[in-house]
Amino acid sequence: MTDQSKHTAYIQAQKVQMLYLHAPIANVVAIVVATTYYFALQNTLSEKPTAIWTTLIILTSMVRYWIWRQHQLRPEHKNNSTWLRDYTILSAVMGVAWSG
Repeated sequence: MTDQSKHTAYIQAQKVQMLYLHAPIANVVAIVVATTYYFALQNTLSEKPTAIWTTLIILTSMVRYWIWRQHQLRPEHKNNSTWLRDYTILSAVMGVAWSG
């Protein structure tokens, strides 16, 4: 392994570590904020779209939490690029949900 590839692997490992370090609190905050918005907006907006949106946020947060938990229990189960990809895809889904 060359010095450059070792450095790249180190940087990727650090990205995974930082991403998964803050994942639990980020997901709890997303659930709290979405639930707060739901109750604050339920009399202003239609209840069904608001409920669907809130459910999507909560489900996405739960899946991201599950991925985090899998990483905590068995980090060797996947390589760093796969851990990054999985969480990035779920974060993109979360971004789309928040823009909904």
